[in-house]
Amino acid sequence: MKISKKLISAIVMLTLSFVMLVTSSFAWFSMNVDVSATGMTVTAKGDQIYLEIINATQSFDTTTGQTSVAAATATKENLKPTAPVQGINVSDNTKVDPYDGTQPVKWVTNTSNAIDQWQASQAYTLADDTYYLVNTFKIRLNPDTGAVTANPLYVSNVKFADGAKITKDFAKCVSVLVVCGNNSQLWTQATTKGTFVEDAESADNLFADSGKFNNTTTGVEVSVYVFFNGADATCTISNLKEAIAASENNYTVEVSFSVQ
Repeated sequence: MKISKKLISAIVMLTLSFVMLVTSSFAWFSMNVDVSATGMTVTAKGDQIYLEIINATQSFDTTTGQTSVAAATATKENLKPTAPVQGINVSDNTKVDPYDGTQPVKWVTNTSNAIDQWQASQAYTLADDTYYLVNTFKIRLNPDTGAVTANPLYVSNVKFADGAKITKDFAKCVSVLVVCGNNSQLWTQATTKGTFVEDAESADNLFADSGKFNNTTTGVEVSVYVFFNGADATCTISNLKEAIAASENNYTVEVSFSVQ
């Protein structure tokens, strides 16, 4: 009987340890204070003729038929790693509440304790807009095509621009967050460097709330954030130094939109 009780106790302890490991695993991403790069750019594209895309500062009245547009603010230098989350854990500020695809998203930063480490070493703090490149676009259906409404708008692809040098590991921590209204989509290079995939927690499309996308005169605003993702193990000072030595610290990302 005593042996049985000891065995049960050991199983309980093992289960508890497993639960603690699972619930705390998300806390192990971090940001190195001095990580930076230059020339981060973003371009928005429509992958079919029905979409018009312009910069948020422009008007559709003078840009009819435009299906591809570069960012109004083309570059941003000295970006530091950050990560989108729902918030900092109120009971333990060394942890965060994970990103779940809903708004508002908060940006957090942290530091690690060595140039070749990415694990967090202290409490998380909120990050400001110096930690990411953001550009806002207006998108609508082109009224000249005769289309009035379509199924929800969504991001069909995220990729590095053709010809971009992405041979070094640091390139893998480049990530993209696309936000429209109450929904967002997070795109990371989860497994293969150079191949962006949608995060499992992202909304299926950007207009799930409205159900339809139309050809209004003002269009809808979509914000595209490009950032160095501290949640990726490649986001270290040592990897950045390697990328700089190979002149691979300038990144251009293309984000393509479509309607179903």
